[in-house]
Amino acid sequence: MENKKLIGTSILISVIITFFGCLIVSVIFFTRRTQPSVVKQQPVITTSISDLQSQIWSALSGASTSVVSISITKDLKTYVQDPSQVTSPGAVQTAQLGGASGILISKDGYVLTNKHVIQDTWAKYSVTLYDGTIYNVANIRFDDALDLAVLKIVGAEWAPVDNLPVAQFLPFDQSAVIGQFVLAIGNSYNQYPNSVSFGILSSQSKKLTINQTNTYIWLYQTDALLTPGYSGWPLLNLQGQVLGVNTAIVSGQGVGFALPVSQEFVATTLASLAKYGKIVRPLLGLQYTDVTPAVQKERNLPDLNGVVIADVLSGLPAAEAGLQPGDIILAINDKPITAQLPFLYHIYTYLPGSTVAFTVLRNGSMQKVPVVLGENGN
Repeated sequence: MENKKLIGTSILISVIITFFGCLIVSVIFFTRRTQPSVVKQQPVITTSISDLQSQIWSALSGASTSVVSISITKDLKTYVQDPSQVTSPGAVQTAQLGGASGILISKDGYVLTNKHVIQDTWAKYSVTLYDGTIYNVANIRFDDALDLAVLKIVGAEWAPVDNLPVAQFLPFDQSAVIGQFVLAIGNSYNQYPNSVSFGILSSQSKKLTINQTNTYIWLYQTDALLTPGYSGWPLLNLQGQVLGVNTAIVSGQGVGFALPVSQEFVATTLASLAKYGKIVRPLLGLQYTDVTPAVQKERNLPDLNGVVIADVLSGLPAAEAGLQPGDIILAINDKPITAQLPFLYHIYTYLPGSTVAFTVLRNGSMQKVPVVLGENGN
């Protein structure tokens, strides 16, 4: 009887060992079989935390010198019941209205910032560099098409400046990627220059309406913390290149938005200032709709990226070039239009008067249409 029990116990133990052995082998085999598919689907992250820290330090050391603080003040008349409290009833006092940040885009003192923070023509503006040097603002030029403006700074007694540290911008065709790490740097609360926040690029192609009047299109969305005074902060990648200009936040939700700004866009802006003395964007004279899945279904279009022309205004460049409603513009000068490289920002990398070639799909056939860009008269 005891031998039978021992035999039964031995058999049971053997079964258990065999079961778990098979289970372990199966897990190892399954892991080895499935490992390559996981690697293919997920990016391989080889950067350690210390490497990431080094990248952040490197990016900030290169970019922080090109970020400036903008101070906004205004002379206000103050009336009090007791004249002894001030020089006289109605004495003029300088009040601090707020502040913003900006990005140096030329060695001779052009600063890019948001239009909405410097629109008060009665206010006084000054710019402080990273090293504490304060400059006067000689003039301001507004971008009528976007919430952007350019300040020109000068030294003491309006002396010209030169050799200022200039920001580096991402080239237009090297688009940002959703999920990548980003940095924001600027004058937090208008009191703490060179404050830094860290996050990711959460989304692209965002549309935002403010006060039911101002609509911003194709924005970067980020969760990097933006505080009051954020306007004009650059949004940077880990190489220290500027991706965009931080423009708006959703209060209390930790969501910020930035206007995309490329290397070519900045170069065109500076060229426009040199040629016209102001910021002038190209004019086409057409209305269009982005090709989205809904538009593809509605118009029975193939799966492609681009814009569908909805209307062409007579007498303007698009009509003169022969563009027609229903045409689908796929590329400009062979650079494809995508969700990352949208039509509007393609056009804004060119000066008025430039001739560009549109790649157009019309009635199922592809063709190149040369267009001479007009000048926006605003």
